[in-house]
Amino acid sequence: MKLFYQLLKFGIVGVLNTCITLVGIYVFYSCLSFNYAFANALGFLMGFVSSFLLNRSWTFHATGRKCVESVFFVFVFIISYLFQLSVFMILSKVADVDILISQLLSMVCFTLMNFFGHRYFTFRSRMIMDIFN
Repeated sequence: MKLFYQLLKFGIVGVLNTCITLVGIYVFYSCLSFNYAFANALGFLMGFVSSFLLNRSWTFHATGRKCVESVFFVFVFIISYLFQLSVFMILSKVADVDILISQLLSMVCFTLMNFFGHRYFTFRSRMIMDIFN
């Protein structure tokens, strides 16, 4: 049951991060007149940081070293994204699945890989400390 609640919390954090990202982009671009690309980058950075902090404290109740966990958080995100991109390319180019269906299915793969990567790797304090000790 713990796994289900963590996955639910992970999803809620994802929706909240999307809102934070969009609000950040809006404020930087529309209110502060930042360049649209810079506003986009800052908005995504806000969402990424909030994702780390909320998942660390609320979803996984991690107590390890933040700096080490943040490095692993970025690593898991990159691996998850590359996996998502591979699934997307295989579905859309090799299997000839519709682009939007391919995108949707690959996003599900990204979310699951990202969740399990953070659950079993990023926020496993003892395992991370063993690596660095």
